[in-house]
Amino acid sequence: MVSEAEQTLKGKLKSEVGITDWKALNAHFMRDALITVSNDLDIVEVGLMIAEDNTEKMQRWLNEAKISKPTEKDVETWKENSTEFTSLILSPYVLIQPLP
Repeated sequence: MVSEAEQTLKGKLKSEVGITDWKALNAHFMRDALITVSNDLDIVEVGLMIAEDNTEKMQRWLNEAKISKPTEKDVETWKENSTEFTSLILSPYVLIQPLP
């Protein structure tokens, strides 16, 4: 059962999801704050797990390569393709999902 506090936090995170391009994300990449979220995960759910410090679930996603730090190769591809992203700022991190 989901607590009221969790529902409130989830609603807040949902309201902060946006669409952005690489130019807006480059500074976050330079300070190693970007986390790429697989498109088969809900970016809000990932944000919630980070906010709740759910290390077990985060570790599982890391092991399954569902979340990761972007590589230089990723960045080159995104720049070349003018990729847009779903993003969620969860200080100090910025979660991103490339849009299909």
